[in-house]
Amino acid sequence: VSMSPDLNLDWDEEMASARPHDCVPLPSNHPLYVLYTSGTTGTPKGVVRDTAGYAVMLKWTMSNIYGLSPGDVWWAASD
Repeated sequence: VSMSPDLNLDWDEEMASARPHDCVPLPSNHPLYVLYTSGTTGTPKGVVRDTAGYAVMLKWTMSNIYGLSPGDVWWAASD
């Protein structure tokens, strides 16, 4: 698979130029991502997921399913 020069990044180079940023507070209804469904009509429809709903689900899952606490490290891979 050929890579596009704009998308082929070197991890070490990117990390060397990375700079820390302060967290930015967001309202609970701030859109986090858009999930596109196939729908019954075959036309994709965008469903906006808000930040609060995702954060609550993630907090519950990490503590109750995986037994993680604040300060623990979690690593996962996805394709």
